[in-house]
Amino acid sequence: MIIWFAWWIVYTIFYLVNNGAKTALISRAVAETQIRRVDFTTYSNKIQALKVKLDLGYSPEVVNELSLLVDGAYDHMPDRADLFKNKQLYDALKDAIAQYNLKREIIDRGILQSALRNFLEQPKIYVIKSQPQATPPR
Repeated sequence: MIIWFAWWIVYTIFYLVNNGAKTALISRAVAETQIRRVDFTTYSNKIQALKVKLDLGYSPEVVNELSLLVDGAYDHMPDRADLFKNKQLYDALKDAIAQYNLKREIIDRGILQSALRNFLEQPKIYVIKSQPQATPPR
């Protein structure tokens, strides 16, 4: 009971200091590890699966899910801050999603599909490759 009460006091203080915004007491750090196995390819596969639903017509749930997956894919692009082209592809796709969500017309779906294809197929993702070598001590 004491531990819960202490947590509640600290949480309330943080809540009041941050003007009512919900905050986590411990900041989140995200690292790409073999354990998480979440990367651009994971999001790309989920987006590819969602494209089938997108072809059936407009659905706000599908468009919202697509927007979230695109954000996740962009967040998991390696070295994305240094690559202008990846940012352009992301911005073009987010704009196409917004336009399709606003107008819901067939022509906008075609533009969205084109931007989606570009985002998935044209990003610059660099992979570090190495060949370890060992020499025996003399």
